[in-house]
Amino acid sequence: MNENALPNRTLTRRSFLAGSAAVGLGAATVLTGPRASAATPVITPLPAAPRMTSGADATVTDLEVITATPTSLVFSWTTFKTPRTDHLYPNDRVASDGEVWLARADTKEPLRCVHRAYSKTGFHYVTIQGRKPNTRYRFECRSLGKKAEPGFWCTNIFNEPEVTGIVSTLAQPAGKFIHTVAVANDIHIGMEGAGITKQPWSEVMVASMLSDPQRSTLVLSHFPVTEEAALTNAGQRPFIYNKKDSLRLQQLFQKAPGVFFMAAGHTHRAHRDAPDLPGGPQFAQFCASTPFPGGFTLFDIYERGYTVTFHRTPTVQALAQTAFNRYDKSYGFYGEYTVSRMQDRCFTVKRDMSALA
Repeated sequence: MNENALPNRTLTRRSFLAGSAAVGLGAATVLTGPRASAATPVITPLPAAPRMTSGADATVTDLEVITATPTSLVFSWTTFKTPRTDHLYPNDRVASDGEVWLARADTKEPLRCVHRAYSKTGFHYVTIQGRKPNTRYRFECRSLGKKAEPGFWCTNIFNEPEVTGIVSTLAQPAGKFIHTVAVANDIHIGMEGAGITKQPWSEVMVASMLSDPQRSTLVLSHFPVTEEAALTNAGQRPFIYNKKDSLRLQQLFQKAPGVFFMAAGHTHRAHRDAPDLPGGPQFAQFCASTPFPGGFTLFDIYERGYTVTFHRTPTVQALAQTAFNRYDKSYGFYGEYTVSRMQDRCFTVKRDMSALA
């Protein structure tokens, strides 16, 4: 954008978000109508995979319960030829049927098939809607007569839905729905010299925040800042903001109690981070828009709180990119490291958000 296109205009966070959406930047878009959808990367879809005459030799794996909202659950998994070594150069995918079976976890009723389809690529991505908020469900995902199993790393952890076979929908915040904010991080906008002013962008945004400290504010940062983020990401502290600047930023948040959340990218993973100072906002890292896990995060804001949910971009080309890039780095560890755990991808926060109504 040309800075001369906006003469004598005061820059606010709201005008920045509206302007970025208008020119297709899409870093954070406020939506008051239908739920968000994401732009689709232009790549070649996965080719059709060969069929198997028998499922006896197939591997049904990479199970992910990728999203839970108050009313929906999203599952993905893949079918491969065997033999193969888990997460070390996987064998070719094979075309297969796909089924999702569900039952309420608080009943003894048998699992019931709620979805049945066929994937020519061997990659399955299924959304089950019409669920009840804050409700636990037993589930199985099946292909070729076999139950899908989790991968070798992060989804294969005690208490994860992929291991327990039980997943809960999110609690829905009280009060009326206000709007949705869609966040697509790791697209590298807002860099110095690439915006609508020559002033350093950090100074512009801090000044805007402090000019109205009580205003409900969502902060987007490319880098995480907390000590927990430094200790738990693969690159440690050198991979995120230095400790001095991280603390300075959190001290600024203390002066602006309206800041309710700071979302960060760069690590490409989902992870909720504890703050270094008492009070202040929620901190979290969000999954990358590309190349993997491949999607966007939605804030659904209500009068008495909000939900945070990661969603894959559910188009043929985008899902093809997701499937292709799962094993692109670190023999599959990158894929599961960035997907992380359900509690980091999808959660509900109770807070008075009525000022945004």
